[in-house]
Amino acid sequence: MISLFSCSERGTSKGFHLKNIDVAEIETVEIKKNLYDTLSVQLNKLQFNKFAKIVNRDSPAELRKAIPKYWVFIRYKSDSIQLYKILDTHIGERDVYIETDEADYVKDLYEQGKKEKHKISIN
Repeated sequence: MISLFSCSERGTSKGFHLKNIDVAEIETVEIKKNLYDTLSVQLNKLQFNKFAKIVNRDSPAELRKAIPKYWVFIRYKSDSIQLYKILDTHIGERDVYIETDEADYVKDLYEQGKKEKHKISIN
């Protein structure tokens, strides 16, 4: 009986989820192509609300090492900064990623948006 339960995934928990974005506390959101770029695309409230909905889904996440194509920087009113990495089909924070077919949304925002001097720096 013990060996049957040890082979089952029912009793195990993956335990990986992205941290929820608190939209009410957001001050600024921007997208950069590279981590230390000085140019970024600033997101308006409608755009960062949609990004938050994508991230805040209760999707299981997985550990993954990858080089991101885009970075999303979120500065909260408390001055804390949260970074998200964007891959072709994944959105992640640190090395925890969710798979989504909406990762292209960020790419489109960056490619079509007006590039300005960044407001959020991690230096």
